[in-house]
Parts: sequence; structure tokens; C-alpha cells
Amino acid sequence: MAISDKKPWADFLDRSLVNRQTRDSILIEKDEALSLSGDSSVYLEEGNIAKAARLEEPTRQLWEPTKFTIASPGLVESLPPSCQVDSPWNSSDAAKLYNVAGWSEGYFEVSSDGQLAVKPQGDSGPSLDLNELTSQLAAQGFRTPLILRFPDILGDRIAKLNGAFASAIQRAGYPACYRGVFPVKCNHDRDVVRAVVEFGLPFNFGLEVGSKAELVLAAATLAEAGTSSVGTLIICNGYKDAEYMELAMRVGQLGPSVVIVMEQPEEVALAIKAATLVPGSPTALGIRAKLGTVHGGHWASTSGDYAKFGLNNRQIVAAIHRLGSADLLSRLHLLHFHVGSQMSSLGEVRDALAEGAALYAELVKMGAHGLSFLDVGGGLAVDYDGSGSEEHTSRAYALEDYASAVVGAVGEACASRGVNVPTLVSESGRALASHHAVVVFDVIQKNTVNEEDAGAAAANITTNTHFIANNEDQEATSAIFLPFSLTTASLHSPLQRCSLSEQQQSNNIAATISNLSNDISSKAKILLTTLRQILDSMGPTASSLRGALRDATYFKEDTLRAFKLGMLTLPDKAAVDELVDAISARSRELATLHGVSLTENTRCTSSDGNHSHSPVSMVHINLSVFRSAVDCWAIDQVFPIMPLSRLEQIPDMRAVLVDLTCDSDGKIDSFINPNGGAPLRSLPLHSSSNTADEPYRLGMFLTGVYQETMGSNHNMFGSLNSATIRVRPSTTAGAPTNSTNGQLQYDVVQINAMNSSDEVLYNNCDTICITKPVHPVASCMSLCSEGGGGDGGNHARTGSECSSLLNWNHLTESNVNSNINNKNGADDDAALTHSMTSSNSTRSFIIERTVVGESVATVLSRAGHDADLMLRSMHSMSMEAVSGRRIDVSEAEAAMQCIMRRLDGYTYMR
Repeated sequence: MAISDKKPWADFLDRSLVNRQTRDSILIEKDEALSLSGDSSVYLEEGNIAKAARLEEPTRQLWEPTKFTIASPGLVESLPPSCQVDSPWNSSDAAKLYNVAGWSEGYFEVSSDGQLAVKPQGDSGPSLDLNELTSQLAAQGFRTPLILRFPDILGDRIAKLNGAFASAIQRAGYPACYRGVFPVKCNHDRDVVRAVVEFGLPFNFGLEVGSKAELVLAAATLAEAGTSSVGTLIICNGYKDAEYMELAMRVGQLGPSVVIVMEQPEEVALAIKAATLVPGSPTALGIRAKLGTVHGGHWASTSGDYAKFGLNNRQIVAAIHRLGSADLLSRLHLLHFHVGSQMSSLGEVRDALAEGAALYAELVKMGAHGLSFLDVGGGLAVDYDGSGSEEHTSRAYALEDYASAVVGAVGEACASRGVNVPTLVSESGRALASHHAVVVFDVIQKNTVNEEDAGAAAANITTNTHFIANNEDQEATSAIFLPFSLTTASLHSPLQRCSLSEQQQSNNIAATISNLSNDISSKAKILLTTLRQILDSMGPTASSLRGALRDATYFKEDTLRAFKLGMLTLPDKAAVDELVDAISARSRELATLHGVSLTENTRCTSSDGNHSHSPVSMVHINLSVFRSAVDCWAIDQVFPIMPLSRLEQIPDMRAVLVDLTCDSDGKIDSFINPNGGAPLRSLPLHSSSNTADEPYRLGMFLTGVYQETMGSNHNMFGSLNSATIRVRPSTTAGAPTNSTNGQLQYDVVQINAMNSSDEVLYNNCDTICITKPVHPVASCMSLCSEGGGGDGGNHARTGSECSSLLNWNHLTESNVNSNINNKNGADDDAALTHSMTSSNSTRSFIIERTVVGESVATVLSRAGHDADLMLRSMHSMSMEAVSGRRIDVSEAEAAMQCIMRRLDGYTYMR
């Protein structure tokens, strides 16, 4: 509630606000509080017990401690109201802050000790600490950034999609079935496509391709699956030439059920010619219709008359007649249409389904009696922000609702026209594969805006709130506060710097300016005096605060103009910036405490052009946005991003993420809003710096589609290290994995010293044991093959080296073969069996495959450069430097060794 500036205790409250704090009430020194006069009650807190100290008029209360939270506007906006409870911050608050339950579909959770865990099989399977997994991989050279893949999530998504359609078909009494396909364009990775085929076999789940290369990929992957994949659908979309058509006809002879979808008028003639060329091919034909129904959003161009693909009504009728003339109409088995990608509203989906289903029925009535499949395309959305809304980043319907809409619309259209219903096909890629991959990267550096020391930081990140973001599209008064309790423990954390008194802040400002005093001109001193008077005279009213901000903005702009004209020096400008930022910070404190709204047009800007009432740290991350999160840059996609650890601690800073590239677009400044609505402009994080023993890692989620396939080599940052992790098939559902003897086993190991394109996959090789000191916490996992008992259990606890540890840097094929042979011995088999039977919880996961990211040499070769030629040229340069006596031989050798290491090394930061 607003607090009048006429009350005798107002100035004291302003002063004490920056001195002490709790989540529920302002702390006031007891003796001083009792000497106050006024008409309100304030609450004292001694330990954990709040007591009321009555003043002269005890009939009114200034606030109720269970409802009022002091916070600085700008640091808060996004925490759901359910987090505003009278208890210390804990992991469940973090889960709500990052809205894990909203976007994760049950595959990720925050553990009680503040670690982010993955549950690839949902609640029915085990969980795994992502941060610990990353640490163990890093210990063996698989550094961040890296991609963690969980094929079991793909399997669960496929099962749920098929289950939703099966239930809808049963409820509706629909007399046909559902056969989905996965668009391989979403992710070409070997592990992904193989997992889709593997988990899709029980459902006769197929693949969709859009090029000759993708068709070969799909056919070969199905061939690897064996005879069980015979009859599996391969839907051939995309532009086609004669070669594509012939390839599809030939592949159809090998076993898969191939369908060539004609998407351009010219492809009808090509299909007829290909059918004549390969007369014995069972490959079927399909037509893609260009619907008149349009929808909104980024992908609106995929629908309507101006869609890139598809035949309009006139062209479809012409194609039917032409196929009939060629005696091929009986091979027209499929009608395809595409509603659009990421369809957030089920209403738009239903509109398109009604038109598409009606078109199918009409074609059958025209004589296309071979039609038996209706492919409704993609469009099944992913709830990126977890809001369950119709925003383009969300989805306002459940999987079951989507299936029911498809079944209902098609069934109704066919029944009303007296046509048999078709087998239903959908091309859901985003909804199936987004959740399975996590991009893990570490924070390199955190630079707070205008932060030079703790004093400057205190002027920017004010005392009483650790907040999330001030969305520049919303008023500060609409912010939702982040709960916070400043405990004894937290006083020894980085939060301590944010609890300075007003006098301390004033002293820090004075000290900063004093350090510059020798360089400040006489012209600037007059301006600084004026700004200091503005700061000291700010009152807790809207007019006072807005006026102060307007004046500060005016003087800041004048300072910039004078600086450009050479009238003021750089120290002059720095001192002005310091005071302007202090005015802005002070306005935030008073605005929140007194319920004052700071409108957009009165906000003061900081020296970098951002609103300094809303300070944000620029956090440098070990990642290339253009390589690993290209949709953030290209289409303003919002991905869930959050820390992997320390979630039991309250975030005390907010940040914009900036990547390694030399491009101003290489940043992420749009984040999911747990309350729904407009994305946040910053991300809540923890301010502590990285250490070698405890790096601060972030995870970017729902990146399983398009990001890898569309990523670029901007600044020559290459592909990422990756690991594929599976739940061990024998794992009992629900088996706990958070044991101090926890382990992961490498049943398959891929080692590649240079790049992922020349990978060598070693099957059935000996388990690699990875050890590190194991802390006695329940969530700790060790990637150790001997953790079941005996020596394994001992060394897992002590952190001593495992006897079976292999050096990846020197692992050769002969080493691996030797280990394979050794594994066949009775002693090794006995040891492995003992380990598996002694502790079921320690055998829950295996790392199926690892792939080394591209080296510098590989990325250079993509641009036509030859690493060997480069080395020879630089060797000649080094010899010339030695001959010219600019360096000695040892320095030349050191330079060449450094160059060779970098050519063979990872393109990202260590």
C-alpha cells in the first residue's frame, strides 16, 4: 500500500529500508522503533518471532507482514503468486520460478537439494542429476558446451502420441487406425533417427523426408532395424526431380511403404515417368493440397493460397484426370495437407482439418478410390513457456485434445459424405523430439551494468530485493515479488554486497567520485553538485520521483552532447553516470516502498542505453547462439533456460546471455515468463563467480529440433560434444538413482580425436570407469563400473583411481580390441555380474554413445582450408623468424606446438 510522505516515520523507514530486511517485514532497531511517533504499528523481529511494537495510535497497521514484501521494482516481475509464502526459499520455489512443471512435460524436475534432474521415462522411471553427469563427462575431456540426448524421452513421446490417437479412435468408434511419421528434417542425428525407428516399431511409426539425402538416411535406418520395419511408411515430401522420383521408386521395392507426395504441378508428370521407368515398384503416390484456411503466427505462410507447397483446387482436379489417363489413379493412396507449425490454438487446427477432411471425401467421390491415407501434416505445438496459452510460444490444448480433434473432424466429414474413413497420418516432429535434448553450457564471466566495485553494484542492485526482471512492457507496480529471507548464512554470500545502508551507498558514491576528483573539470563539478542535490531531495511521491528521473535524464543527455563537443572529459562523464545511476536506483527503492508507478517516459537510461532503473548483468556464456540456438536469433524463439545447480539458493541477479561470437546479435535476451504473457527481458541467476571445482552451468531445454540442423559456423564455432544417455533396459520402474555409489556404465564408447565426421564406433568394448571425489550427498552420481561393492564401493567413496580407467587421449583401436578380449574373461564377467546384482539403483543409466565436437581444423576445412598446408606455411614463417633472430628455436617450437594443439582442439572456451 502507498505510504504518505507526510508521516513522521517516513524518512526513518526510507533509511532503514536499505539497512536490514526480511521477507515479510522491515526490520527496525527496537530502541529506535519505540521512540517513533505515528499512527501505525511496525513489526519487530527477534530471531524467528515477530512482535508488534505499538505506537501512539495502535488502531491502524502500516502493513501486515504476511502479505507485504519489500522489493525493488525491476528485479521482480515473474515469480508466480504461489511462491509468495511465509517460508525460506527452497527448491520448489526455483521450480516455480523457472516454471519447470509447465514446460518439461514431467521429464525434468528440481531435486530437494537444488539440482536439476532428468526423468527420461517420466515418473515411472529413474532420475539423473544433470550437473553431476556433466561434471563426470567433463572429467574425461567432454567439455561444455555439450548436448545431452535422452532417447527414452523420444520413446515416451512416441508412445504418448500413439496412445492419444488410440484412445480417441476407440472413443469415437473410428473404424481405421493411426500411423504417424517423424520428419527427419527436425534432427538428422543418427541417435535420434535410430531411436525414433526403434521406439516406433511397435506402433508401425514411420519417417518423413524432404530430399534425396534424407530418403537415403531413412531407408538405411529402417534397413538397420531389420525385417520388422517392412511396411513402415516413408513419406517423400519436398521438391523433386527425376532422380528423387526414381530413388523413391527403387526404395519402395526394398520393403518400406514409400509414398511420393506430389507438391508442385510439374511433379505429376515426373511421377508418371518414374512409374513407367520402374514398373514393378509398389511405391504409392500422394497429393499435397494447398488449403484455403489460413492461420496466424510466424508460419502463416505455410497455409493459404500463397503457401510454398501444394496444389490448389484446380491443379488437384487436373492431376486426378492426368493420373486417370495414365492408368495410375489407383496408385493415388494419400492426400496430404499441412496446417502450419507450432499451432497454439486448437480452433485453427479444427478449421484446417474440416477443409482437409472434406477435400479427401470429395476426391474419393470423384473416383480416387485408391485413397486410404489422410496425412494431416504437422502443427502439434510445444509449450515452450509452460503457460498453456495461445501465445506462439505455448499450446492451449493437450495431446489428447489434438488427437480427438483430428479423429472427430475426419470422421464427421467422411460420414456426412458417405465415404469410408482413411488411415490417419501426422508429421509431428517438434512435439516428439524437442524435449529429448539439452544444451549444457557454462558461464564464463558476469559483467553487471556499471559495476566497478561493490559500491557501484549496490547502487545498481538495491538492497531489499533479489528480483527477476522488470519487463519494459509492464508497469513496475504489476511486478510479482520474489520471496527472500536474508539469513545468517546468506550474509556470507554475494548477497551481502546488496545490503548496504543508505549512508554506505552515499559513501560509496562519494568515494567513487573522489577517486576521479583530480581529473574532474570545474564545469563538471557544478553539474555533479546539481545531480547530488537531486539525489538528496528525492521524496516518496510520484511527482518527486518522476521529476528526479526527468532531470537526471536531461542532464545525462546534456553531458553526452558536451562530451562529444569536447567540453567535458571522460572522467567528467563517468562521474555523471555514477550519480545518474544512483538516482535511478534510489527511485526504484522509493517507488516500490510507496507504491509509486514509474511510467515509461520517465525512465532514466544507463550509460549503455538500457534502463538503469532495471540493471541487468551481461553474462558471457560458452556458446554460439548461431550454432546451438539459431531460432533465438532468427525467429525470436524462447527456450527454457535455467541453472543446473544451486536451485536451493535464491537468485540474486538477472542477466542477458551474450555468446562467444563477434556479433551483436549473438545474445539471448528473451526468456520464458512463468506467469505467461510477454517474455521476460532477463534471466534470474546467481551472482557467484565460477570456480574450477564448481562451474556455474546453465541448461537450454526443448532444443531437440532444428537447432542442430540449422546451426551455422559463424566465427568458426563448430559442432558440440554430445552424449547419448539411456535408461538401462533392466532398470526397475521407479528405481532410485540418487545414491552415493551411483554410477553410469559406458556399454558403447565412441572416441574421436579430431571431429565427429570421422567417428569410430566401438561396440561391446570394456566399460570405462570415470571417477572423481564423491561428496556424501544423496544426489551424487559416479560414472563408475565398479560401484556395486568391494573395491568399487571403496574407491567410489574415496575418489581414488579406478583400476580399469582408460586414457581417452591415447586410446587406439588395438587398445579397445584388447579390452574387448579381456572382457571375455571369466573374472571380468564375474565382477560385472556382481556389480549389477549388488545395487540395482547404480545400474539405471548407460551412456550409449559419445561424439566429439568439431575441431578447429575440421571447421576450417568446411571453408576450403587445408590444415596441413596451413601448418607447413606457419612452420616456414617460424623458421624465417628464427633466421631473422626475432625468436629462438625453442620459442618457434613452442609456437608450432601451440598451433597444432589448437588445430586439433575444441572450438569453444576451456
